[in-house]
Amino acid sequence: MVNAVRVTDKSCIKPLKDRLEREGVLHKRLKIAQDDGGTGFLIPLNSSAEIPADITDQFELVKIADDVPLEEQKKLPISKWSLYPPMALLPYNCPDITTKQAEMVAKTLNVSHIARNSPISDQNDIVRKPHIVPIYGDFGPEPTPESVEHPSKDDFEHAFWASSVQNGIRQCWAPRYTMFSRGNIHEKTRVLNSFASQATIKDHVVVDMYAGIGYFALAYAAQGPHRVFCWEINPWSVHGLVKGAQLNNWPVRVIQHDEEYIENENDFIIVFLEDNKNAPRRLNELSKPITHINLGLLPHSKLAWQDSLSMASKNTSSPCIIHIHENVAQEDLPTYPQQTLITLQSLNPNLQISFLHLEKIKTFAPAVWHICADYKISQPATTG
Repeated sequence: MVNAVRVTDKSCIKPLKDRLEREGVLHKRLKIAQDDGGTGFLIPLNSSAEIPADITDQFELVKIADDVPLEEQKKLPISKWSLYPPMALLPYNCPDITTKQAEMVAKTLNVSHIARNSPISDQNDIVRKPHIVPIYGDFGPEPTPESVEHPSKDDFEHAFWASSVQNGIRQCWAPRYTMFSRGNIHEKTRVLNSFASQATIKDHVVVDMYAGIGYFALAYAAQGPHRVFCWEINPWSVHGLVKGAQLNNWPVRVIQHDEEYIENENDFIIVFLEDNKNAPRRLNELSKPITHINLGLLPHSKLAWQDSLSMASKNTSSPCIIHIHENVAQEDLPTYPQQTLITLQSLNPNLQISFLHLEKIKTFAPAVWHICADYKISQPATTG
């Protein structure tokens, strides 16, 4: 795998490419190509060269495949792909390939399945339904409204599942029913490397209000918390999260929306298949404090801010960090931290809230950033 700079503004491609070439950072063999979602372009970098800091600050870095010999790549009818064993995912604008060509691609890349990606048509889709076109291999039965909303045990068993390893953590999902965002690796790495310095994770409680297949929940789990409580409304994402936890050998159980939760001493990852509005009630009495609450929904997670503050307010012995994900226009980034702080404080004036950090994760669209803002929630200092 090699690094690549992801650019969403076409006008930036040539000047950035020219600069990278001058500084010896541009990859000499791999070509610039569109990303899987068709919303940006990937400029491959020389893995042995140091990337200028101002570039890493301004643009998202992603990993792309470089594990197929050049001579083999030249024989392929495609020039860009992402590997998610046992599947190769092609970009949405990839040319059509014949069955014979698909067989050659599968053999060369050592995969059993090939699909073409498609852009998400509805960016406000909370469930984040995927859009792929199967090309080669058995992807399981065609999804139906019933199998999407109310999957049976047989639906799960007959579906095709793909996997990925990032930061040594295995994740799993059904490409026909849920999506995987490899661009989140930047934030997953931050969860692993710096969140524990904001507030203790080990032996404490973490809450993920929009867990998906466990993008961030599994990164928290890798750090030895007492419990990781997850909320997710998509049953396919929940099943993927369960399979991912099992692949990492972590205990996991699912609680249905009409099922009472009774804390078990062996609990580790607990996934509630329901609306997260039930979170404050479910976690009203815990033996350990909540020190991190993850709000990883785009374009925003404002509907969960009040409940998150309510749960954070239960802490008396340690602060709680709320991690707010949102799509923010470039021009609004300078004022976002303070404006959000004012809003949070208005939701619960009795708490002491402070802004810690704003992380630009990746460009979501031209001049729009997917960010995560960290806020520290504490009880007000007592006097006397």
